[in-house]
Amino acid sequence: AWQVIGRAAEWVEPHAKLISTCRIKVMSRGKDATIRLEDSRSGELFAETPVCEPLDKYVEPVLDSSRYFVLRLESDGGKNHA
Repeated sequence: AWQVIGRAAEWVEPHAKLISTCRIKVMSRGKDATIRLEDSRSGELFAETPVCEPLDKYVEPVLDSSRYFVLRLESDGGKNHA
């Protein structure tokens, strides 16, 4: 697991800054999967990342909510992540 703010209640100013409101699409073909975040109004791609096993490397639940989660995004073969 990776270090994140573990409670959704803590994701408010000044700890967090809203950078986008997106819809999420999970697409898969065989064992390959991709998570896409798209602008909820225009449908424009905001971010995309491949997802492989183990899944907890990419998606982690928060401690105080069953509706919220933390998503890890990678680019350049894992060299850059957020």
